[in-house]
Amino acid sequence: MALTLVEKQSITTELVEKLSRIKSAVFAIYSGLSTKEMNELRAKLEEAGLEALVAKLTLFARAAKEVGINLDESIFTGPTLIVFNYEDELRAAKIIKDFAKTHEALQIEGGIFEGSTIGAEKVKALAAIPSREELYAKLVTLIQSPASGLVNVLKANLSKLVYVLNSYYLSKK
Repeated sequence: MALTLVEKQSITTELVEKLSRIKSAVFAIYSGLSTKEMNELRAKLEEAGLEALVAKLTLFARAAKEVGINLDESIFTGPTLIVFNYEDELRAAKIIKDFAKTHEALQIEGGIFEGSTIGAEKVKALAAIPSREELYAKLVTLIQSPASGLVNVLKANLSKLVYVLNSYYLSKK
């Protein structure tokens, strides 16, 4: 059933609002996924604070143009699931990539990052970047490493001194 002009304008307005708030977005072809698999994917996305929708690509392109996003429409090759990411730039890419590993019917088409369209390979590369929390954990480990090394060195020297004093004491008896 064809959409009326009012419906198209309403959808475009909604998409403009969403696109103006995103940090990134991921596009994926979902044809071939069962309803159960699609519901499972949507549940994972909602749990992560992401929003997924299927929109007419012409309306999506119009909304992207209105927001000033440089959209390359050539990456769209079929029915596309659009995942909006409002907080963490990498979260959507990671979840879609992980889900696509176990569900071959889901294929990454591309995405939006820093206001421009990126291809599937760049989305996969972004998904491989560690999350902010992982990077913080690595940073803490790197900062802690020299301090714990220094403690071990100082402890070793004190231990040797105790052994020497203990040997000297035992030899005097």
